[in-house]
Amino acid sequence: MHIEPEIQLILFDLDDTLVPTKDLENLRHSKDKHNLKDVIPSYSITPYPGIENALMVLMQLFKLGIVTSAPLWYTSQMLQIYFSKVRFDPVITYDHVEFLKPHPEPIYQALSCADIRNENAIFVGNDQVDYLASKSAGVRFFGAKWSDQKSYRTDETVELKNPMDLIYLIKSLKE
Repeated sequence: MHIEPEIQLILFDLDDTLVPTKDLENLRHSKDKHNLKDVIPSYSITPYPGIENALMVLMQLFKLGIVTSAPLWYTSQMLQIYFSKVRFDPVITYDHVEFLKPHPEPIYQALSCADIRNENAIFVGNDQVDYLASKSAGVRFFGAKWSDQKSYRTDETVELKNPMDLIYLIKSLKE
């Protein structure tokens, strides 16, 4: 009989996994820090449907974290604007690591900060670099099929059609 390890931590990519931010790409990569509250209204950016509800439910059951290649200033503002009621700890950004995804260092850093073993974590992302970092770190990867910017290999990925699917999938792993 095979028993799945207990899930204790769910890590999320930020851009194009929680919020469709393709229009902010140049801003995110610029050297200048911006006040996103002033910039975002002109882009009409809102989180993907269902993501806020899913995060609120998941937060009651698991530790939630962010692993992103975006800078800290940007990530902090995005989380404050869109997810101020959600506790994300750890938050690992461009500023916290030497190597970005697809290198596993950002995920290792998150696991270390949360004091969680890789088999007790899940990573949810929209990009092939998310998949590769997860695989290298020994963390299960779930693809955010709801993203309009997904680029991971679907033949090697469990895909979630909508954010609430994550709750159902984790419940099924426990049964």
